[in-house]
Amino acid sequence: MFLAIGCLVSLGLLFMLLRYPISRFYSDDEAVVQIAANVFIIGAIYQVFDAMGATTAGALRGAGDTRAPMLIQLIAMWVIMIPLVFYLGGLYGLYGAWIASSVAIVVMGLCYYIRFKQGKWKTMSVQKAG
Repeated sequence: MFLAIGCLVSLGLLFMLLRYPISRFYSDDEAVVQIAANVFIIGAIYQVFDAMGATTAGALRGAGDTRAPMLIQLIAMWVIMIPLVFYLGGLYGLYGAWIASSVAIVVMGLCYYIRFKQGKWKTMSVQKAG
């Protein structure tokens, strides 16, 4: 998890520093470049928690704890992200939608991490299929 977070923090810093050149690679329209550059900032924050969530969720699932990650993702996406996308997207457009998505990813990452640290997965067993 710490390796994934370290990689994505480094990549996030790179995105922050190079957000304008990267954006200009895809568009010459300064309005589009400014919007993309702003979204890169949100994405840099988003990906740190996504790294934490993806690695801890994978560890939980691999250890046999599949129900908790499913419920965490279900709640984060359907109860948090979708309503927030409609609400914040309606208020702030693209930025609101990205912020809503980021909130859901932060919640998921933190919940997966907490579940992992609780250690319940240590007592679970994985059954062979068939």
